[in-house]
Amino acid sequence: MPRNYKLTWQAGAQGRAGRWRKKYKGGLYHFPGGRGKTDREAYEAAWAAWEETKRRVDAETPKPNQVDYKKAIAEWELVLTWCRKHDDEEMAEMATTKLELLRKKLSAAKPKPLDKKDTFEGQFDSSVRYPELKQIAEAARCEHRSNCAALIGLRVQRSGVSGS
Repeated sequence: MPRNYKLTWQAGAQGRAGRWRKKYKGGLYHFPGGRGKTDREAYEAAWAAWEETKRRVDAETPKPNQVDYKKAIAEWELVLTWCRKHDDEEMAEMATTKLELLRKKLSAAKPKPLDKKDTFEGQFDSSVRYPELKQIAEAARCEHRSNCAALIGLRVQRSGVSGS
């Protein structure tokens, strides 16, 4: 009855002993082969070594959106520190709630993209300070700048580039 190996046997060459190997996430990992392909104890030891290597590689590989979550968590930790220092209990409670939420979302195997409302910056209404910002953003999304400019009453200043 044939054995079903999860590691690939690589025969020895040029004085090198045979070994077990595994390809994973673009990397090639080798493990000692013992007395050969039929050495069951060497295979089990290689498999155990592979499982440990896989755990290490997976831990080093960032999750999707992990960088955004880490940045948002760091910002909220700074907010919480400031709030505690300046006795702002209401904002400290909000920061604590956001931190718990972000850490819970990040613990998922594949965290969803970060919502703007979960960032510290997302707590502010930019239209109060920059009322024309929404119009500018809409103009930037349009395909034809001159048409958008006419729609929102903005002048398009042409740089020296022709054909626009």
